[in-house]
Amino acid sequence: MPYLYQQFLEALTFVTLGGLATLPGAECLSVKGFEFRLIGNTLAFLALHIGMVAHWRRQRKKGNPNAWKTLKKLVWVSKLLLPATSFTICQTFQCDKFNDEALSYLVADRNVDCYSTTYHWMTVYAALFFVAFPIGIPLVWFIKLRELKP
Repeated sequence: MPYLYQQFLEALTFVTLGGLATLPGAECLSVKGFEFRLIGNTLAFLALHIGMVAHWRRQRKKGNPNAWKTLKKLVWVSKLLLPATSFTICQTFQCDKFNDEALSYLVADRNVDCYSTTYHWMTVYAALFFVAFPIGIPLVWFIKLRELKP
């Protein structure tokens, strides 16, 4: 990974669940294990979108002429969160091989064996969310915002 991009991602650690441990007294909120971080980040991002889209629909149903502003806020918040969530998803596919490829461990968490059943299900989960978030969310934004263009 390019050094400049790595520095950029490290500067945005407050966006990920792992950044909670930097708050005084919040060590108990820190998530242990990559699989929990992957699931937590993706489900939190999904919940944010579902909640804000539901709020937008309620406003639109009531006839609020400013309902489109909710979608605009969602796009801006998502611009901040999408890179960190996408980075976590992509970390699922990075394994290091050792001993002539007899051993393989996840780069993000050396406790995860890349030949295990758990890792197999993590890759299936990450592949689905890779299609949904880094590709699907920006595509939906483009379509919806284009429809709402005044």
